[in-house]
Amino acid sequence: MIGGFCKFWFIPIEEVESMPVINPANQVLKTEIVLKAGKAWRGPVPVPDAQLGFTETLKTSNSGPYYEIKVGCAYAGDIPAARVNIDNMGYSQYMIVGQLRSTGFFVVIGNNEVGADFTGNFDSGNTNSNGALNTISFAIDQVNKALVLPSFNGNESGYVDFSGQTISNNNDYWELE
Repeated sequence: MIGGFCKFWFIPIEEVESMPVINPANQVLKTEIVLKAGKAWRGPVPVPDAQLGFTETLKTSNSGPYYEIKVGCAYAGDIPAARVNIDNMGYSQYMIVGQLRSTGFFVVIGNNEVGADFTGNFDSGNTNSNGALNTISFAIDQVNKALVLPSFNGNESGYVDFSGQTISNNNDYWELE
């Protein structure tokens, strides 16, 4: 069984209105995440089977245990919109919702107060068989594992790019090879 995320969505934390409370009986969030009016999740970002896209590592500090969480993937190619959007993404922190490949359920990383930091790397390739590659990743240290969402409405909201603009064809932006 292949693990990790099959796809994920993200949004700057300043565009999140509120987080649901955690149900103390099962530690699952009670409702959907509420976004500010007119805002939308970016994505979905598909994660190829060869990439896991998601890690949670339990660490310990003088303050107690915490989880080092990382989300990311690579996609081939270089287009003007990706260059501009990736450049601008370093100025925010992000909440991420991921769908697990093996079970299909959704988890949320970060919250409306503290989000994951973004890193984007570009490599133009050094041979004819090695083309341009963008690698994007998000990282956060938080006291809990990624929280389980009972459902996720961003999954049905259409395809939205980095900037929050709806685009007509997923392959126009996230061409993963």
